[in-house]
Amino acid sequence: MDSIKVAKKELRDTMKRLLYQMKDEDRHFQSLKVQNHLVNSKIYQKARTISTFLSLPHEINTYSILENIFLSNKTCMIPFIYEKRLHMVQLNSMEEYEALSRDRFGIKSFEVNEALQKITAFNHCIDLVLVPGLAFDTSKHRLGYGMGYYDRFLGQKKDITTTSQILVALCFDSQIIENVPTESHDVKLDHIITPNGFI
Repeated sequence: MDSIKVAKKELRDTMKRLLYQMKDEDRHFQSLKVQNHLVNSKIYQKARTISTFLSLPHEINTYSILENIFLSNKTCMIPFIYEKRLHMVQLNSMEEYEALSRDRFGIKSFEVNEALQKITAFNHCIDLVLVPGLAFDTSKHRLGYGMGYYDRFLGQKKDITTTSQILVALCFDSQIIENVPTESHDVKLDHIITPNGFI
């Protein structure tokens, strides 16, 4: 294992411990601020099709963002992992979201047969992609969870998408570090939103 991979693994372990130790009230307060920065931004308001991750307990809460997407009459896409690849599947309502079961990661997800029927050309015309992660830096580098799902998906979209697709990470203050170790396949973000605003 080379030095960058070792550095990434060590940083992932450190960030996971840090995130799991956050107090619930702090996580809630910071999530609200990030959500407000996002929905009041021009990039969000202009976007017609938005892909959002469905948050785990230690991440910025995206539930209110989902609600706002539907209230704003935007098209909502959510992640679906099939055959080790990340796809985006259209979610039609909060009622449909509530009815979803949880996958092996504990994230709400469509059943395989239903998801495969829902994978459409929307994958190629998403205006705004909200991205999860463990650590970020001010150069807009991202450290993911180590599976490479988002890097492969975003790299593919950058290659085939002719329209501008904006990549935005949502994170807590503590997730911004001085330098994220990167490799050639790591996809750089367009923006990062913290409780203090945009980076």
